[in-house]
Amino acid sequence: MIYKKKVERIQNFKNTERSFDPDSSPTAWKHYIVIYSKILKQYSDNYKLNRIKVWLRMGKNSKEVTMGADTDFTFNSEKQKGNAPYYVFKKIVDNDEEITNKKKETILNLLDECSKQHHSLVNFSIMPQTGGMNNFKSNYRFDRFINDLNCFYTGVADLGLSDAGEIGRHPNIKVPSYLKRNTCNKQMLIKYLLKFENINCYCSNHYQIDSKFVEKLICFYNKVEETNKHRALKTASQVEEYCNLAKEYWDIREEKFKEIYSENNEHDIKINI
Repeated sequence: MIYKKKVERIQNFKNTERSFDPDSSPTAWKHYIVIYSKILKQYSDNYKLNRIKVWLRMGKNSKEVTMGADTDFTFNSEKQKGNAPYYVFKKIVDNDEEITNKKKETILNLLDECSKQHHSLVNFSIMPQTGGMNNFKSNYRFDRFINDLNCFYTGVADLGLSDAGEIGRHPNIKVPSYLKRNTCNKQMLIKYLLKFENINCYCSNHYQIDSKFVEKLICFYNKVEETNKHRALKTASQVEEYCNLAKEYWDIREEKFKEIYSENNEHDIKINI
């Protein structure tokens, strides 16, 4: 259960107690170094807080793609109360008149359980900051982000995407509009993404999940989209399914973390709790 325990904000760094975003804390970055050491071979073993650099060849020169920390499923209750995801989901359940009070209580207990694991290692990962993909993902639920990333890899053009076939090996691949702003960063991010053959390869390396679970996330997103063009959760049953997806995701990652730590002859990481 060590990987599911809450990572606290206050941690010791260079003999000083400091406040961190939990996913960008010393505990989290020591964990990332272990988990991602095999796929990110070009960064220094001496990590710097909030920074992992992957060096890629662009013509005759090498340029860097910077990796930042990210929280995957969003159940945060610490933001401004009305806007925090936890309270948005809670309001959906509370206002659903199609279910019994007993069912509401069950779903709210499930939501509370997920909120407690929001800041845990099984819900943390790294993703490119170069090109702004982390900012793009921060506005979406995890299922929608995976769906949109899948559209990038498959060349689907229904998301306001622009052609960028000149970058990389896939002639019909499309690029999200948020990458249009900075040509250099756009090219670096696309080049990094194209190191992975498809969405399943990307998710296996970045999130330690297989194609079956990727498909579950995409199917859930498509079900939500069919009932609501704005793609927001609207019913208690959708909140329940989203929570159960998160729990399954965390269970999968917990087992993968155990394997990776064992392979690297690492002891379980110590968490500030």
